Amino acid sequence: MRSFYQKKLSLIASMLFVVSGLLLAPGAYAITPTVSASVTGSGDYVQLNVSGDPNSSVVLSYLSTSSQTQMSIIGSTNSYGTVTLTISTSAYNISPGSLFYLTVNNQRSSTMTWPYTTTSTTTPTNTALSLSQSSVSLSVGQNAIITATNTTGGSLYLSSNSSPAVANVSLSGNQITVSAISSGSTNFSVCSTANQSTCASASVTVSSVTAATSIAPLTFSSQNSVSIPFDQTVSVSVGGGTGTYVVSSNSNPALVQAGISGSILSLHGNELSGTSIITICSSDMSSCGIVSATVTSAANSPISFSLANPSILMGQSSLITVSGGNGVYYISSNSNPGIVQANLVNSNLTLFGNSSGSAVITICSSVNNCGTLPVVVNSSVSNIALKLSESSVNLSPAQTDTVFATGNGGYIVSSNSNPSVASASITGTNGITISGVAAGITNITVCQTGGQCTILPVTVTNPTSSATTVSNNANSIAANSNISLSQILSEGQSISLLISGGQSPYSVSSDPTGTFSSKITNGSTLTLIGLKTGLSSVNVCSSSNACVSVNVIVVNTPSASFTQTVPASPSSASNTVYRFDSPLRFGSSGADVIALQQRLTAEGVYSGPINGNFGPLTQAAVQKYQLKHGIARAGQAGYGNVGPATRAELNK
Repeated sequence: MRSFYQKKLSLIASMLFVVSGLLLAPGAYAITPTVSASVTGSGDYVQLNVSGDPNSSVVLSYLSTSSQTQMSIIGSTNSYGTVTLTISTSAYNISPGSLFYLTVNNQRSSTMTWPYTTTSTTTPTNTALSLSQSSVSLSVGQNAIITATNTTGGSLYLSSNSSPAVANVSLSGNQITVSAISSGSTNFSVCSTANQSTCASASVTVSSVTAATSIAPLTFSSQNSVSIPFDQTVSVSVGGGTGTYVVSSNSNPALVQAGISGSILSLHGNELSGTSIITICSSDMSSCGIVSATVTSAANSPISFSLANPSILMGQSSLITVSGGNGVYYISSNSNPGIVQANLVNSNLTLFGNSSGSAVITICSSVNNCGTLPVVVNSSVSNIALKLSESSVNLSPAQTDTVFATGNGGYIVSSNSNPSVASASITGTNGITISGVAAGITNITVCQTGGQCTILPVTVTNPTSSATTVSNNANSIAANSNISLSQILSEGQSISLLISGGQSPYSVSSDPTGTFSSKITNGSTLTLIGLKTGLSSVNVCSSSNACVSVNVIVVNTPSASFTQTVPASPSSASNTVYRFDSPLRFGSSGADVIALQQRLTAEGVYSGPINGNFGPLTQAAVQKYQLKHGIARAGQAGYGNVGPATRAELNK
């Protein structure tokens, strides 16, 4: 059979000179091309690594599956005379195991055997014979040892060596010795005597560097091992060697896509998991190196939705944005498509209400991350008008404000006329968080279930250095001060504070606890209304981003029984008395602590924040107060706590 192939190939060779003369420019210098062939990927692909004359066509001469000799131009070499080509065995009708060779610029390579691929019907599945390395990179004069794992029950023998002039391969038991002779590439196969079709193969790349040569070997920033998240790209810096770098071989291009630009090797994970061995060489083959690239699953981030529990009306639709996970989103299940019709395009999920009821939509990504979305379809909705807690928002860049919506529920940010000025997102069930980005004006459209919408104007201005001041007529506090303005209200009571300084218009944040309400009236008046017993605070800011904190305590007794004064400076003294009736200690909080901090500030022993929290600063101030009035000292009981003796002194 081999003599038949050789006669066919001799005929091809004589024809090839005529064809090559038409394809290649005259006068080009010619060298004998070298080629290595190895199976790549999980299909019927064979990778050919060719080295020959630069800028020349590469012609493949082979025997087809119909036993006909064929010639095909499969590519051309680059300016360095190299090229890597991936050939489909079935697309070219190449007969696996038959002889082939390449011609570059009228020069013919040595004859080689076309490898069997994983889809070749004549190649049995090999689970009994494997090699410790499937790819080896050596310099001239170097040796490598490869160990074969053989469970076939037979002895091993060397079946083929595509280019023995490049490397000598010898076998002793299960140990294979590869000796590099000259630069180039070769492939060898080892088979078992128990079953001659049970074989294992490896590729060998030899660079022209010898042991005495001073050319630096190739180095990689990843130290030869790279982990690539699925569907992402990792860059590796290549160093050493000479000339321009090229990808010499890739054991699994279907798994990892490899490309090199200058000294940067880019690796992209195409499939979910696995490892590919990639050989990088200098274009002059003076030095080579191997990178092991492993594709891993990306971080298992959960899938989330822009609206967690959407409620829609019959005959209406709602658009939900899907985020998180990795890969491509798809609808895994719909518990009741008769209730809700779901359609997913990229990350946009459209829900349409068919009839009243509920359904659960499960959305997954291509790496098996999933999220569930409960959906309710109503036949009608109460006619509750959509209202916002603020009619407009004024911010500085990087400042945020939360506006609360009331109405039917199912709130979404429908549009943002200028997202470069401010961003808007839904927080919780009814909060709209506005974040300033850059100076300008934008309109945020907020909608609810039932289709009603409203527009929230947002103005973002750049800050100035002027401070904001909030005054309760008797006292004032500036944004740069370390003292916060504090107010005590009873439930249902309201109070008005004057705002000055900074740059108008002014804004006030919302109380997240619902203890009190706050709003700006008449442009420069802060109105506070006590709603329920508790302690909270808000920030009053000017459009120049100068802010001041206001602490508010709401009690269930008439506020007339509580009198307090906030000093303008730590040295000021109060002229009214707050009565302390309960013990206070480290960890206490509330109205008593605020009054205590105010009293200690007036006494000149406290300079910390008025925040209602009995912490280490407040405790140290209490100790100073006790020493000042001869109540207690270190080591005595009650030192640092507000007990009966300390309260008696405070209440004088």
